[in-house]
Amino acid sequence: MARSLRETDLTIEQAGRKVGWQSRNRASEAFRQATGLTPSRYRIMLATQYRRHHDQPRGIAGSTTACVPGLSHSGVETVQNRRSS
Repeated sequence: MARSLRETDLTIEQAGRKVGWQSRNRASEAFRQATGLTPSRYRIMLATQYRRHHDQPRGIAGSTTACVPGLSHSGVETVQNRRSS
């Protein structure tokens, strides 16, 4: 469900149904128990991280790491790439 919330514009109900929940309330409660956040709060957190990332001055030119660890420009979790010295 987290992936659908991160990578799509599906409603919380649609994201829950996509992973098998028939009830929006039950899907939200299960998500909260698993993550500590409600689905709505999770999306707000991602949007806040994205805005902070884009409001900050750019890092070192040519850097190959994501500016916000684990968050790419598209909001999809990424594996940080590190240059070998």
